[in-house]
Amino acid sequence: MIDVWNMAMSNPADPTVLQIDGFTMRPLQFLDLEALVSIWADPEVTRFLPSRGVSIPRENAERALQSFIHHD
Repeated sequence: MIDVWNMAMSNPADPTVLQIDGFTMRPLQFLDLEALVSIWADPEVTRFLPSRGVSIPRENAERALQSFIHHD
């Protein structure tokens, strides 16, 4: 039997990438730093984080991203 779920979700070139209806999810990369800094500068986003509405400085975002990337 063909596993339609895995065929629709996986990228044969990279099994760590999920693709569903034009949405792509992939592991974080250092290239994502600018996007993370921008997101974490928004008080509407950070109000849901431990900083409780306070923007997270770039240095902290960079350290966090490094930790996310190297987390096993």
